[in-house]
Amino acid sequence: MKKLFLSLCMLGVAFTVSAQYITPMYYKLLDDKNYDLIVGESSGEQAIRSIYDLAPYEKSQRNFDSLFEAVYIRDKAEEYGLEGVVINRYPKEKPTWSGVKGTLWEVAPYTHKLADFNDLPAVLAQGSDDADVTAELVWVGDATDKELDGIDLQGKIALGSANVNVLHKNTMKRGAVGVISFYSPRPLVDPLQIPNASIRVSEGEPLGFGFLLTPRDGYVLRDRLKKGEKVTVHAVVEAKQVDFEYQSPSCYISGTDPDAGEILFSAHLFEGYSKLGANDNISGSAVLLEVARTLNTLIKEGKIERPRRTLRFVWGDEFSGIIPWANANKDITGKALFDINLDMVGLALAEERSYYCLHRTTMANSHYVNDIAENILRYVGSTTNRQSILLGTSPKPVVAPTGSDDPFYYSLVAHYGASDHEVFNDWGVQVPAILMVTWPDNHYHTSADRVEYLDPTQLKRAVVVTAAIAYIAATADEEGALQIGGEVSGNALRRIASIQNVGADKIMVEKANKADSTLKKVLFDLDATALAEKMTLESVKELAPESEKLERFIETQKAIIEKQVKNAQDAVVALSNSRFGTNNSLSGYRLNAIEKRASKMYPKSTAKVREKGYNVLNVFMQELGKEEVQKYNLLNVQDKKEAARLTISGDLSVLDIKKMVDVQNRKISSLEDMITFMELLSELGYVEIRTEK
Repeated sequence: MKKLFLSLCMLGVAFTVSAQYITPMYYKLLDDKNYDLIVGESSGEQAIRSIYDLAPYEKSQRNFDSLFEAVYIRDKAEEYGLEGVVINRYPKEKPTWSGVKGTLWEVAPYTHKLADFNDLPAVLAQGSDDADVTAELVWVGDATDKELDGIDLQGKIALGSANVNVLHKNTMKRGAVGVISFYSPRPLVDPLQIPNASIRVSEGEPLGFGFLLTPRDGYVLRDRLKKGEKVTVHAVVEAKQVDFEYQSPSCYISGTDPDAGEILFSAHLFEGYSKLGANDNISGSAVLLEVARTLNTLIKEGKIERPRRTLRFVWGDEFSGIIPWANANKDITGKALFDINLDMVGLALAEERSYYCLHRTTMANSHYVNDIAENILRYVGSTTNRQSILLGTSPKPVVAPTGSDDPFYYSLVAHYGASDHEVFNDWGVQVPAILMVTWPDNHYHTSADRVEYLDPTQLKRAVVVTAAIAYIAATADEEGALQIGGEVSGNALRRIASIQNVGADKIMVEKANKADSTLKKVLFDLDATALAEKMTLESVKELAPESEKLERFIETQKAIIEKQVKNAQDAVVALSNSRFGTNNSLSGYRLNAIEKRASKMYPKSTAKVREKGYNVLNVFMQELGKEEVQKYNLLNVQDKKEAARLTISGDLSVLDIKKMVDVQNRKISSLEDMITFMELLSELGYVEIRTEK
């Protein structure tokens, strides 16, 4: 009995020791005090109240001279005591379509209102022309040529299940006066969704109008027509073209060192003017406002130190309002360290089966912000509302009083470009930028993008994550830079190992006649990864540019990366030899003639690139002659924007650039075409090419 008691005691001690063990996943770059203060001050409730104020429903009428949303952000920023609060105004080249009225009634055989713009603006397709038409309704299906053959559409209104623009394009040329679509991107998820949609015509084509119905209502009309019932409808549309200015609010929290650079935050405030999605993107705009309030409050109350670097916040129309801000503030973007872009960040993750996604920069903009963001996401994901078999309850819950207590579901994913971070990542702006977004979103770009699908807890966590990432970098001194460099270095080795594993898989599934080319591609992919990781380490130097300690550390870590990559390359060569019975060696892989030439060409961006600003490649295209444009369009360069961005430092050869483009794309670029691309850029003064002997 005594032995059993002692054994149980020893087991208890062992369990207690194990239960006290904290896994490395709980490590974060921000100290506990500042992290806890950010968690405590941030408010999901304040964020969701802003969303209720800004996007409780779609607006059918608005004052374009002074857009309510821009005024709201300005007024709140002033209320919170932010600095430099202003609504920046930028000219708009073309007027914007604005609906005034849109009603659709069935007038025979029944009297029944089918749609009203003032009830739900999404029912009227943007771009619709004025109309007052009574006409017979005709079923056209998906409006393919085959379905339309034999149907008399002259003077009639087409009902179909195709996208409203496709339906409009294919039926108006056959004599229809307008269209009604009940297309939905997710009819089985929600039969009441109406997509945000518009109709577009070429010059000289009839404009007409388009209405959109829910699948629920559209199916009923479809079935009546297919049964042979004659239905007549009366459509009334009134619209106007409005001239106004883009209105982009901005503000900042000043840092203590004007020479230490700035950190930018962006969120698009307008997703069109009739339809403003609660998640897309009033959620990002509201979270950004709450990040500004949280940090500013903590700084002003003396709870956290004022950061060395200025924190600057920008809102505006998606792309259209952020682009002119970036082009008008080249002095700011020129000293910006990075940008954090928030786009759709508020979904209730568990209920919507969604994730909070971090989209990294591309290799051309390799930067430590990716590693800081990953560190914070892992920490919040590991410590927030996630019970551990060792520790029991969550050690660091982040929960809003009226929000869920779900775990924090997050995902670390590759670059994706369809949001405002691409303005900053652009070759002409040159600010590394990340995107954070909740995805998937089953209400995206539809009339169902409403506040009820959002979660104050998720909004609070978005505030915490964003504020923590920024504050880590904004306060980093020599010691902070060393810590961030250590994080980058550790992650770099893991990422290189991942590319090695992917390469090994490619070798194991390849056919013998392609063994050599596949192995060479794997070796090039590892080279590209090493280059990107060394670029990321180099970016850390901007946090302490005068530090000899940091310089020595970075150089040491770069040497370790080179060694790791060589070991990985030796491993995949050995694997290929074993599988195919070859006797290759890493040193035996020689460059061919074109590769040797490309390896000695080093293109470097000139000052002209930033002078031209955002979308500089489009400006470059306009400067090319007709024959050169044809040549340019035929170039097999998988991502010309990325290839151009890779010339910023001047430290990469054309062969390096090809490797780094190829590892990020499914298809392989032509090295000859990559050289031609760089030579075209050089001819017009966008890059200078240094050739080594």
